[in-house]
Parts: sequence; structure tokens; C-alpha cells
Amino acid sequence: MLDLLYSILLPLAIAALACYYSIPFLVHAAKGLHILTKVNSRTASQTRIPLLGGFAIFMGMVAGIIVMQGQYSITNLWVFLFACLIMIRIGLKDDIHSLSPIRKLTAEFIAAMVLFLFEGIRITQFHGLFGLTTIPLSVSIFVTLFVVILIINAFNLSDGIDGLAAGIGILAALILGIGFYLNQRYDFALLSSSFAGGLIGFFYFNVYGHKNKLLMGDAGSLLAGLVISLLVIEFNEIPNPNYLNLLPLKTTPILICAILIYPLTDMTQVVICRLWTGKHPFVADRNHLHHKLLDLKFTHKKTSSIIILGNLCFIIINLIFNEEDIPLLIALNVTTVISIVLFIRLYALTYKRSHTVNTTLYIEFKKEIPVYGQVDLKDQHPDSEKLSV
Repeated sequence: MLDLLYSILLPLAIAALACYYSIPFLVHAAKGLHILTKVNSRTASQTRIPLLGGFAIFMGMVAGIIVMQGQYSITNLWVFLFACLIMIRIGLKDDIHSLSPIRKLTAEFIAAMVLFLFEGIRITQFHGLFGLTTIPLSVSIFVTLFVVILIINAFNLSDGIDGLAAGIGILAALILGIGFYLNQRYDFALLSSSFAGGLIGFFYFNVYGHKNKLLMGDAGSLLAGLVISLLVIEFNEIPNPNYLNLLPLKTTPILICAILIYPLTDMTQVVICRLWTGKHPFVADRNHLHHKLLDLKFTHKKTSSIIILGNLCFIIINLIFNEEDIPLLIALNVTTVISIVLFIRLYALTYKRSHTVNTTLYIEFKKEIPVYGQVDLKDQHPDSEKLSV
């Protein structure tokens, strides 16, 4: 019971409170330094909002780790924090100056190499999935770097509306934290819960804040991707993982994919759509699934809630059916994901077309209605053509 208190509950509370009380100061600093969002046709919000949420999350996470470090020591903690600072720095520069994708990818590669070289973070096994067990070092290096960069960019792309990236991050960190706790990896349970606490403190101001509302920005989304990638790699490396007596060894990679199902799915379908239409895969647009739900007139809160609950349901389903035939489970997951993506995109397209037709008919109808007993606007204002419907 003390392990649960020290590795999960206390660091979660400490990180959440530290992040919560640091945010008003960071909002003031962001306004003074003009670290604010850029407003354009693609952004979901049309007001300029402070962008230091990533730094608030980092402060909360560090507070939770440092306070509880005496109970469970995290190996090479300073190496991990240095890699996090690389992500925060490049993210802040991108928030302010809009860096090129190559510079961001280079920073992500450096952070991944720091974790690999100095903390020994790497994928060494696939738990028998597709007949693969232990993999050679050369393949391990490539796979590890690919997974870290993939998850970082998946979280970066998912940060498009209030509460979404933070909510997915909280869900992933808590699920992984419980998994570490159940497998007696209390050091990474501490890291997971501290990160979740930092995200919870940020989530409140991001979704419900008015005076002190702020966004995580690229600094926060890149940080979230780095931390989650570290956690999933370490969870994958547990020799005989157990999750509430439900998770056999061979389904660990599948559970990890289920935990990250929305960021991975959204990134995949966005890249496919951009390449299909001849666009560069790193050129921003409104092809994300959360943008399609917004087009259906859902609010930010409802859209984020739908996606987060859907992600949670996906995790639960994969845990329930974990003992089924693995190829069948993979086929079921892929079929479900493709069906949901196609349904959302087609329904959003149909809704948009019908709404456009109805609006056009309404405008044409109003133009044909004669106005009696009123002064002709053309006699009163030289630009009356612009004023008339």
C-alpha cells in the first residue's frame, strides 16, 4: 500500500499542485514576452493565447519526481531531464519563429540519441509478436529511434484543440503508470504519475481557464511525445509484463498501440491525405479527425471528450480480448480504426456539403423577396450592394 502511495498518489498530487500554482506566473510571463499563439484560418481559436503550457507541465513533473526521489531513485535522471529540455527549447523556438520541419526532426533525433546513448533506452524485443523475440543491436537502434520520433510527432500533430493532447497524455501516463506499479517498476511508476500530474494541472487551465488560459504549444506537445515514448519503450522491456492478470507477454506491443491509438491513427490518416492530394506531409492543414468533429459543430470539450473516451474504450477492449488469436485481434483493431476514420471523414464531408447547399438556397431566397414600405438602401449608401443580402 505504501508503494501505491509513494509511486502513484503522492507524486501525482504534488505534480498537479506544482503545475497548477505555477501557471498564473507563466501566463503573466508569456504575455510580457509575447509568447502567444498566431491566429490564422487553420487555428481553432481566434484569440491570442499564452504558449508556456509545456514549461508548466515540465515544472510539475520535475516537482513530483524530485520530492519523491528519495523513495524510488530514477536512474540517470539528469540525462532524461536534459533530453526534455532539448524538446522544450526547440518547441519554444518553433512557437515563436516557426522552425522548418528539418530542424525539429534534427532536435528530436538528438533527444532520442541522448536517451539511447546515456540512459540505455532501447527496444530489444517484440515479445514473440509475428514470431519476433529478441532483435539484434543494429535493428534495435533503428527501431528505437524510429519509435521515439514517431510518437513525438504523433503527439505534436494531435495538439490541435483544447484538452485533447493533454487528455490523451494523462490517459496514456496513468495506464502505463499502473502497469509499472503492477510489475513493481516503481521508479517508472513515479515518472508516469508525475508526468500525469503535470498534465492534470495544465488540463484545468487549458480547458476551463479564462483569465489564465494557456496552451501547451509545440514545447508541450514535443515534451509529451518524448516522455510517453520513453515510458512505452520501458514498459515494452519488462520481461514478463502483467496487467491486472490479463496481459500475456505477446500482447504488450498491441496494448502499447491501443494506448496511443488516436495520435498514431490521426497522424497516419493526415499524412495519407496530404500525400494523396499532392501536399507535403509536414504542411499544416485542417485534415485532422478532431477538426472534422469540430466541423460537425461539436465544441472543443465535446470533441476532446469523445476522442479520449474512444481511446479508453479501445484500451479496455484490447485488454478484454487479449487472449484471442493475435492475428485476429490485429485484424479487428485495424478494421475498427479504418471504419471509424472513414465514417468521421465521410459524415463530416456530407454534413459540410448539405450545410453549404442550405445556406446558398437561403441566401438566394432572401434575394428574391421584395421589400415594401422601406427606403431603398441604394439611395442611402454608396456601398449598399455590399450591405444587402
